[in-house]
Amino acid sequence: MPPSIVITPDGNDKRGTSPLWDPQYFDGPNGKVGSAIGSELVSIVKSRYRTLEDPKFWAMGGQSSGGWGAFNIGLRYLNNFNILFSHSGYFTDQSGKANSPKYLVEKLPVKDKQQLRAYLDAGEADEKYLISTQQFHEQLNSLGIANEFNKFPGGHGIVGPDVGWNYWHKHLADSLSYVGKQFKISLATQKN
Repeated sequence: MPPSIVITPDGNDKRGTSPLWDPQYFDGPNGKVGSAIGSELVSIVKSRYRTLEDPKFWAMGGQSSGGWGAFNIGLRYLNNFNILFSHSGYFTDQSGKANSPKYLVEKLPVKDKQQLRAYLDAGEADEKYLISTQQFHEQLNSLGIANEFNKFPGGHGIVGPDVGWNYWHKHLADSLSYVGKQFKISLATQKN
């Protein structure tokens, strides 16, 4: 993978880790998490680090609700991120269509669909996440959006070689390799 900056959102939770927690990853009553990550953080990173401006060189991803958060924010900020990834995430939310990547992606202009790149994986033990991820992959295919989908042993859980953090640690290399491949393609295209 070439030198890269990858954003991985953390919506925190109700345990008091942050007064601005918002597991919904959007601008809501608990704060402007979507704007903070999708726009303000990008401006801060660009002001402090040497970066490539083009969103083809910006990726955002996460695991579980973080994967959902990456898509929920990233699809709203494609002017800043063109590569999104999710490990055992989901793509619809109980708060409704306005806050569900499954419905957000359908409304994208053709140009945004052509620029978007997505990496998806889910654990075989995560039946509902696996089904959600596979369905989202099929939806992206039907919309002509470049994506890669994998299913691996394991998934959510606490103890075991293929569950919880162990699952995500093993497969972060897969998503980051995908991101790196997309960066290299964009670099080669930019030089031509």
